[in-house]
Amino acid sequence: MTILGIVHILVLTAVAFRIMLFTRAGRHKPIISVLAYIIMVSAFTEVIVQITMPAVISLSQVMMEAALALALIAHHGNVAELFKATKDGSKLSRLLCWTNEKKKKAKKKRKTKTNKHHEVSP
Repeated sequence: MTILGIVHILVLTAVAFRIMLFTRAGRHKPIISVLAYIIMVSAFTEVIVQITMPAVISLSQVMMEAALALALIAHHGNVAELFKATKDGSKLSRLLCWTNEKKKKAKKKRKTKTNKHHEVSP
């Protein structure tokens, strides 16, 4: 097994454990939960495959997985945070999180002008 293969296994293990150890305080989003589960199981499966039947690993593959691992570590394992592009979230994020909230448009209310004169009582 090469050094690149060992790094590959360590990076995938970090990805899988970071997702596995994520705890959410609020409500869970079903599609994001399934996506996180698929990523975690895929990472563990790839680790098992690489340990039992080592294959050729490219540097670009390890770098892509390392970028995913760094993103997950930065967001504490929260897969949903990886899809947010703005403070309101991207369209993909809203689709995956099943949120139907539309962006709130800030409308400025016009002040109504009145021509009423206030009379002062003597």
